[in-house]
Amino acid sequence: MFQIAYFSTAATQQEATVIQRILLTSRKNNLRDDISGLLVAGGNRYLQVIEGPRREMEVLYAIRADDRHIAVTTLVERTTLKRCFEGWTMAYRREPALGEFDSFPAVLRHLTEQVEDERLRGQIRQFAAIFIAGPASDGRDLWKLAS
Repeated sequence: MFQIAYFSTAATQQEATVIQRILLTSRKNNLRDDISGLLVAGGNRYLQVIEGPRREMEVLYAIRADDRHIAVTTLVERTTLKRCFEGWTMAYRREPALGEFDSFPAVLRHLTEQVEDERLRGQIRQFAAIFIAGPASDGRDLWKLAS
């Protein structure tokens, strides 16, 4: 079983109808490809964890080259023995408060509160602390520069 967690920013503001289309397509394709996962969306930001057979995951993760997304950041890529989202072709959680956080690490802490896999939760939080927590030279948070 291969698992990928990533954070991305859509190039344009995402409306509810766009997210619904993403969910419908994802659930259909993920069922076909034996992929499970979680999508958290708020504003034009996404946090997604996907898991399944490695070959199908590599095809799916081609989103990195999709020009509808900017700042696609891989948080975790790992082989795991157990799924975290067994039975979920694509669980979904809408986070309307996502835009109210003043730092990317705070967003990640909020989004990972309910991730039961302590290793995955820790890796995502460690990524935020190491690579994104520091302020940019002009005083703005680094994550805001990618928005």
